[in-house]
Amino acid sequence: MGPQSTASAFVKALDTEDFGAAQGLLAPGCAYAFRGKITRGAGEIVDSYRAAAAWASASFDRIRYESALTQESPARFRVRFVDLTDHAGQSHRHECEQVFTVDAQSLIDRIEHVDLPGERERLDAFLERVGVKRSV
Repeated sequence: MGPQSTASAFVKALDTEDFGAAQGLLAPGCAYAFRGKITRGAGEIVDSYRAAAAWASASFDRIRYESALTQESPARFRVRFVDLTDHAGQSHRHECEQVFTVDAQSLIDRIEHVDLPGERERLDAFLERVGVKRSV
């Protein structure tokens, strides 16, 4: 599997909540940079994705995931994640990006989360309107 196949498979695994497949695409020492915190290790990183998905499923009436992957260099990829959420008769579209690099073994060895301008604030306003408390 080459870098593009790894990147595509990882995004698909996250969109379908196939966390076992996602973990198999991460290097054992992968680092995940998320809002000033670094999580290290494939298992710990996948656990963070799993926890976020579980919280969303328990908190909202319906959530769907979409994504769009672009290749920035032979080993660097950017994905735009879109969460489509329905709750209490209202809908919300939240977008963020993640940038990841693929190593020589075609495993993802670094992930960087990117908050897009205004997206967190719009999400916070939606959560307030529908009475959902953020887990973290």
